[in-house]
Amino acid sequence: MVSLRCLSSFSRQIGRKWRGLSSTANGMLQLGISGARTRDKGPFVIGVAGASASGKTSVCNQLIRSLNHHRCLLMSMDWFYRGVPEDSAEEDYNFDHPDALDFQSIKETMLLMLDKKPVEVPIYDYKLHKRLSRKRSLASADVVIIEGIFAFYYPEIRDLMNMKVFVDEDADTCLARRIRRDCSVRGRDIDSVLDQYEKFVKPSFDELIVPTKRFADIIVPRGRDNPVAIDLLRRHLQHKLDDSGSHSNLTVLKSNAQTELLTQALRPSTNGLNWEEVSLRTRRLASLAFEEALGIATSSDKRASSGILAIPLTRSSTALVPALAPIAATASDHITFQAAEGIDQKNRPVANETVVLFDHSLTDSAVILPKLGGLGETQIASNTVVVVSLQISDAVANEIFNAYPTVKLVTASVLRQGEIVDETFMNVWDDQVANQAQVH
Repeated sequence: MVSLRCLSSFSRQIGRKWRGLSSTANGMLQLGISGARTRDKGPFVIGVAGASASGKTSVCNQLIRSLNHHRCLLMSMDWFYRGVPEDSAEEDYNFDHPDALDFQSIKETMLLMLDKKPVEVPIYDYKLHKRLSRKRSLASADVVIIEGIFAFYYPEIRDLMNMKVFVDEDADTCLARRIRRDCSVRGRDIDSVLDQYEKFVKPSFDELIVPTKRFADIIVPRGRDNPVAIDLLRRHLQHKLDDSGSHSNLTVLKSNAQTELLTQALRPSTNGLNWEEVSLRTRRLASLAFEEALGIATSSDKRASSGILAIPLTRSSTALVPALAPIAATASDHITFQAAEGIDQKNRPVANETVVLFDHSLTDSAVILPKLGGLGETQIASNTVVVVSLQISDAVANEIFNAYPTVKLVTASVLRQGEIVDETFMNVWDDQVANQAQVH
């Protein structure tokens, strides 16, 4: 067993050399210039490279969470390990060499992603050191992040990226993380981890990974522990995405202390909120979203010269009307709230009238697409149509944009694939509708 004193000495020795490679000790984000792919109609592709256990995946996940109104997809190059050959021993196999990865499959998968086609990727078992027979399916996305130590190694893969990010972490931190991860998650002992590190990992970093650092457009020192650099990266990326027009008609309420507190009402089971707290916060959140929608409507080239017609999409969303109605008193345009859900044939929108369709949650396109169809193609083309929902699934948002590209969406939260609506949240609004019916 290796002693902690020996481990500390070993870490300091390799750390001195690694720290000498970086000129970012002040923690600032470094920006560089390299040949990046010019984005067309495909996804925005980000490559993230760095040393083993430098925090690449953590940085990627923080970026994905911050880009909450874009469909983001993370693909790890580790999924494409070939596996240890039957005639080789695990301790003699170099996982930190480009030959250990199936780069041809990585390239083919990326090309499919650029065409916004669904793909199937391998599932690699780190304990068995081989791929499993089943595969993982990935849908198309607006942003694709490719993460791996050799993300910049092959030019034909590197040239498919719009942006390249290098995560630069202290050697001591990388080593400590690798020991914890490999021992606790991958079933290895500390001696084998250190042997592999000294035999393969460190030489590979010096000879193969460090030279690719020059291809990076952005260098993030201290990785996930550098929130300032990650926020600068997010803003830079957001600017690029906004310029590209990706989901330009979808507006997510700006994240701040108020909206973060209010959006807890969307997940009351997780946040421990009672019925009254959910109702109060949701009403305030709905007011903010509706005000944002009115701002979009009144700033549009197709200004609502004939006023605004606000229509609840479902019976339960009629409970939001009392919270939204006071906004009408201060609005610059006349606002009419329809009491019943759906398109009222007796009160159809007139020419130059803005239509705002609202609901507390949209996770089923069958709720919204028929309503939009009821407005008619001509009506949608000639009017400003804004859909307001406190939360909407990314799949439904895509279906709306595919069917009606001019429709605008306003939401407080975008649900990713696999996320489900909190049943407690839904029950609160069903109860409110029932109570209103009893009163009337």
